[in-house]
Amino acid sequence: MEYKIQVLNLVDLQHSNTYNPLAYLNDPLDYLQFADQVITSDVTGFHSAKDSRQDPFWDTAAETLLQHLFISLKNFCLKISKIWVMLIGCSICLTRPPKASVML
Repeated sequence: MEYKIQVLNLVDLQHSNTYNPLAYLNDPLDYLQFADQVITSDVTGFHSAKDSRQDPFWDTAAETLLQHLFISLKNFCLKISKIWVMLIGCSICLTRPPKASVML
């Protein structure tokens, strides 16, 4: 059996495998749950009490902002990546030397 070791190096991203959690979010409920996890988790990864303040306005506002940022970022990057694939395909076609025509 063979193992493939992957490294997630957050200090030096040039020598790291990448991880995009937004790639796994598909429907709006996934975005809501992910934003909720980001807001309610502290630095150590443990969930803190959601009702830590008497006025939940700031927690709710931050969670709503994250939800919209995640959705916008994924939609924007998806469009950009499709454009890049199209441009790379066009540049390959343009830089390829033409086939020599055969004269009979």
